[in-house]
Amino acid sequence: LADPERLSLDERIGLANGIPSPYLQEPLLLQAEPEPEQPVSCAELAMADEQSIMVNEMVAAIAGRYVDQFALQGQLSWLRTLFNLAPPTVTTIPLTARQLEIKFAIPAG
Repeated sequence: LADPERLSLDERIGLANGIPSPYLQEPLLLQAEPEPEQPVSCAELAMADEQSIMVNEMVAAIAGRYVDQFALQGQLSWLRTLFNLAPPTVTTIPLTARQLEIKFAIPAG
């Protein structure tokens, strides 16, 4: 993972030297949520339906695919994956020169 200023993409061979850190791709990840008046357990959140019990399984499956592709193939072909469980949808953004240029103004070179 790298900062956009240090990224480059060689279109001749279709490889980037890294991908932007998740917090750069989605700045809201670092935005603090308001503190609850009393601590709430995961079980209580599940009962309140604040977070589906399937969210952790979905995140684990997606993260596992990223690790699998990186560890076994030595590369990543996806920039990010977005999902929603109501209704169930998954969108994967490919790691391409066009996507890096659109999101981070990183020219191919």
